[in-house]
Amino acid sequence: MAHDLVLKSGLIVTPSGFINGAMAISGERIVGVGADEAIGSARREIDLNGRIVMPGLFDPHVHLGVSDTFGDDAMATDFQYDTRDCLIGDVTTIATTTQIGQESLPELYSRAIKCGEARSWCDFKITSVVNTLDQDKQIPVVAKAGGVSYKFFTPYVGEQAEAFGMSRDGISPGFFYEACRQISASGRPVFPMIHTEDPYVRGVLVDELRRSGRRDYLTAWAETSPEWAESVQIYTYGHIANQLGCPLYPVHVSAAQSIDTIATLKAQGFPIVAETLAYFLSTTVPEMDAKGADAKGKIEPPIRFEKDRERLWVQHQGWHGIGGRHRQSYVFGSL
Repeated sequence: MAHDLVLKSGLIVTPSGFINGAMAISGERIVGVGADEAIGSARREIDLNGRIVMPGLFDPHVHLGVSDTFGDDAMATDFQYDTRDCLIGDVTTIATTTQIGQESLPELYSRAIKCGEARSWCDFKITSVVNTLDQDKQIPVVAKAGGVSYKFFTPYVGEQAEAFGMSRDGISPGFFYEACRQISASGRPVFPMIHTEDPYVRGVLVDELRRSGRRDYLTAWAETSPEWAESVQIYTYGHIANQLGCPLYPVHVSAAQSIDTIATLKAQGFPIVAETLAYFLSTTVPEMDAKGADAKGKIEPPIRFEKDRERLWVQHQGWHGIGGRHRQSYVFGSL
């Protein structure tokens, strides 16, 4: 039986390496990869003339509808236009977060799906942002509806936490413990994602930075988030998640010490996966300061230093590149 489509004379990227040859497609499935002469006939054939064929990429951490404007209208617009850009960059699946708010978790999840339906040019899944204890308790409802990932903004307390719709205590270990209990109770393969940065010492250092008048703006900004700031929360929240049988996903890891902390937990059998960003792999804050980037380079966690970049690249054989809208995420490890 003839295939629907054969892409021939190409460089085919597979999980185990490269193949000079062809790919056969029937319906929406890849049904064969091999030498041109062995792949069989098709109703339509395309000669690639040596071009590369590779799997579509998955960006696991996107924030559609959270940029210059906020809300469902902004998210719907981002789905309509930005997901087209994803395809141009070979990203065929994204995971974007719900809006950040105090509404019920099922409502926020449903609204995000509606924003993407009939608008998204690529496949998508929704990560629920959990801000309140009531939302904690609603995790099993969203899990039953198909929600598999839950984002926790752990580095914010006080006024910053309130700006995100949380209490002044932020996402405390107790809050996260209750969330992991709900995740475990859901009986489904779901997991928490955490943005890790200690908020307490960082708050002291940020206040000092505001009074300092330093000109090396981004280097000073990086120093307000000490190299151990991620590790403290990765270790603490990692133990909570592991006790309750939850895999943990720390997002946009930036510091060299964090890699060692993650490796230590994985060596103890903790199911933990982490991601980094292209920013952290491609530049440093002294380089950004030298270019006069100023506020344009201010992100959280911050771009860091050469030793951090080098430590992240040491892991390059285990990192898998993922292109995306706001940032490029790279995922390390496996559940």
